[in-house]
Amino acid sequence: GRGVGGPAVLHGVEVCAGPRHAASMPEEMDAGRRRRLRELLRRLGLGIPAVFTLGHVLAEDEDGHRRTREHVRRCAGLARDLGAAAPVVALGIGGRSDQWEDVKGRIVDQLGDYGRLAREEGFLFAGEAHCGAAVDRSERALWAIESVGSPAVRLHFDIVHSTWRARTRPGPWSGCCRSPVTPTSQTPAGTATAVSTCCSSERGTSTRRPT
Repeated sequence: GRGVGGPAVLHGVEVCAGPRHAASMPEEMDAGRRRRLRELLRRLGLGIPAVFTLGHVLAEDEDGHRRTREHVRRCAGLARDLGAAAPVVALGIGGRSDQWEDVKGRIVDQLGDYGRLAREEGFLFAGEAHCGAAVDRSERALWAIESVGSPAVRLHFDIVHSTWRARTRPGPWSGCCRSPVTPTSQTPAGTATAVSTCCSSERGTSTRRPT
């Protein structure tokens, strides 16, 4: 965050767990390494607002869906070991924009499975909308999250995807920065739609912020 008239202050770091990030997978972090990382974060005064993991909610088959859920479960355990009391685990929703009508029901079903896992394991699950993916605009994101209807399933909102789509693909996504998909967005039940936001730039740097 940024203090009034003051410099930016870093309160936490989001861990990215994926095979393209060296030694970042939960199974690559033994108990000793987890303790060292937790102590380092404590000394620096940093928390773990979220773990972002590479992959997609929308799985090709049940076996892939099961494997990704198990990976998400391990990521939540890693976040707890690093000091997060109520972890957020974020994952891209996946698919392609032109598949929306064909896959939206499956997206809701599979998000619901992640919601049940999150309730059982004590974390929040956040699906990320993405430019070009099946959930690539605000009305689709809200429809999906509200259709699931679980307080354990929220939206991981990356601002850069909205601005990039607005510049390169004019259309419904262009107005998403002014749409209901914001960190303060509320469902009819009064639950915040977005639990984590990512202020990334087109150059690839990012600051992910819990909301």
